[in-house]
Amino acid sequence: MLFLSGQIGFAPWEQLQKNLWFLDKYLFVVLAFVYVQTIENVSKYYPLFFKVFEVFIIINSICIVLGLFLPTDWFNTYYGTAKRFGLNGTILRSGASTYIYWIALFYYACECFVLKKKKYLPFGLVFIASLLLGTKAIFISYIFLGFFIFILLRGHKNKWVLISAIVVALSGFVFFDNLLHWLVAQSPSLQKVYDERGIWSVVFSLRDQHLLEEMLPLIQEKWTWRNYLFGGGYDMHFRSQFGLLDLFYFFGIIGMAAYLFIFAKLFCSFKINNITSLFLLGTFVLMAFSANFFYETILAFHLVFAKSYFERIDP
Repeated sequence: MLFLSGQIGFAPWEQLQKNLWFLDKYLFVVLAFVYVQTIENVSKYYPLFFKVFEVFIIINSICIVLGLFLPTDWFNTYYGTAKRFGLNGTILRSGASTYIYWIALFYYACECFVLKKKKYLPFGLVFIASLLLGTKAIFISYIFLGFFIFILLRGHKNKWVLISAIVVALSGFVFFDNLLHWLVAQSPSLQKVYDERGIWSVVFSLRDQHLLEEMLPLIQEKWTWRNYLFGGGYDMHFRSQFGLLDLFYFFGIIGMAAYLFIFAKLFCSFKINNITSLFLLGTFVLMAFSANFFYETILAFHLVFAKSYFERIDP
């Protein structure tokens, strides 16, 4: 009903059909959580579930590494004559690959440093594969992953490790601009975006332009109070591709609050502690600054996996 309140009277039938397709994608992950809860004694299937995930992520990571050397674009992230560097293996969408590898990196970090399992080799392989994704958002996950491992190894209690970490962090901050410009210069497509739009369009993959030139003008010109409360009955082409802003554009303030509340209630069925809080914070930041989190259907499987994993372990 909240969705229809922002659509009926605003969207013609053809547009309503397209928006219903987006609604279906938004609801897919919610329904996936609901379905898993209906399975009797579902926890007994968790070990098999975890093994399937491990097999998938290892095979995909091997495909990514092989794709770096094979004379084929089968495993590439981007296509076209001016394509960017990047490989995502068998995952078809670059946005999904970032989230999936964030979950995989956090999973192996927990396995190695929390549960003390000797899975350092697959962890290293997954880390290398994540580097080869070619997405900028994956570097956000490294910040949270590095902080996570730093805390687990009690680096904050060793003054030399702490000093080294501070020096590295300060060096990264000081030389970030130079490093970013150097990386841009290595890619013809990114260099073209930089020359035409500037550095922030490179960082946000033109999402800032979608926001400033398409979504915000449409909201200012055409939205009424009902749209602000229940979303817009307009083409999703005008979305910004920032996760939270797109959720607001589609559902409005009330609809977004309801959706996030339901999502959180279904997903956060595990114990909230320092480890799971860091994972949730990292996921939230990735989602806020990237696209397709809520309506990337392939991600539903991996979110169910993360939810199941945190239910199973008790750090």
